[in-house]
Amino acid sequence: MDNLPNDLKLKILVRLPIKSLMRLKCLSKSWLSLISDPYFAKLHFQQSSQQHPNRILYTNGPEILSIDFNLSLHDDSAIVKLDLPLFKSYADRDFMTASCRGFVFLKPINERKVFLLNPSTRICKQIPLPPSKHNIRTLYGFCYDELADDYLIVLASEYKDPPSSGIHLLDFEVFSIRTNSWEEHGQFSVGYCSPSTVGFFLNNAVHWLVQTPSDIEIIAFDITTKSLREIPTPFGRDCDFVEVMYDLRVLEGCLTVLVGMNGHDEIWMMREYGVKSSWTKFFSLSYSKLLDNIFPLCFTKDGQLVGGDGHIRLSKWNEKGELQERRQYFTQEKPERRQYYCCFSSSYYYLATPYTETLLSLP
Repeated sequence: MDNLPNDLKLKILVRLPIKSLMRLKCLSKSWLSLISDPYFAKLHFQQSSQQHPNRILYTNGPEILSIDFNLSLHDDSAIVKLDLPLFKSYADRDFMTASCRGFVFLKPINERKVFLLNPSTRICKQIPLPPSKHNIRTLYGFCYDELADDYLIVLASEYKDPPSSGIHLLDFEVFSIRTNSWEEHGQFSVGYCSPSTVGFFLNNAVHWLVQTPSDIEIIAFDITTKSLREIPTPFGRDCDFVEVMYDLRVLEGCLTVLVGMNGHDEIWMMREYGVKSSWTKFFSLSYSKLLDNIFPLCFTKDGQLVGGDGHIRLSKWNEKGELQERRQYFTQEKPERRQYYCCFSSSYYYLATPYTETLLSLP
């Protein structure tokens, strides 16, 4: 293969999985140089990003697993344990997670630290957070600005002004990986309370599910205009908040909302972004033999839904909502997590995130 032209080599190599490429880098200096080239990394990602995310990162304190969910959940060869010394000290900490372009955002709960990890290359970068301004709640988002070729961390601090008022305000700050700096980007009066903690990136905006006294809504922070807008949900103002769990995700390139109640979950998908009438109930799950709601993560290549629950398990469901398989990945379970905090999922359910393998590096 050494005798092949470089353009033909590239066409072959970009179709190989990361695991094979990492081995090929060890063959010679020429292979190392070719595969380590940023141009090759972009070509490979463009090829792989046309497919579904192919792995899930699952955390339990310092234990971090990378799981190929397209294989059987009981296939041990699908599991790679990431030995990352940087996280050895987090035995009693959970991580909030999100992913973008193969990088995983890791936020230790109750600590003012953020890490960006490429699970494929094991490269990790710690991001310094600015001093906390307010103490009600902080929203987080991780996204990619295509125009600037830059990765951004969005931080929104929630507070009341005055403290006795019912008006909630959000102060937005954005960290640029390229400039290695934070910038303030406005204060927004939202009138909401108890937002979900981790946002999801879609259509150039980071989205969070929030609750008003009479409704469930989605707010979106546009990273280009640095403005906040509302996205309609499928629920009316007469929705019942009692013993109901809500959760926001992005599946198949669409905003997706989970509604869980009484051993039954409904999953709604917004087929056309921003159009309320396009919300469609496309999945229904019953889990009478389980103790927790099933939080959707992704789909396998053959169309099965992969979800996580509150007992450090992953499960697969067919299109009829029937359980196909389930596996617990850690020997020690977390305490019971069936909590209804203002009708939103507890931060536990952000311990797993799907991602696409990549050789990309941060700017």
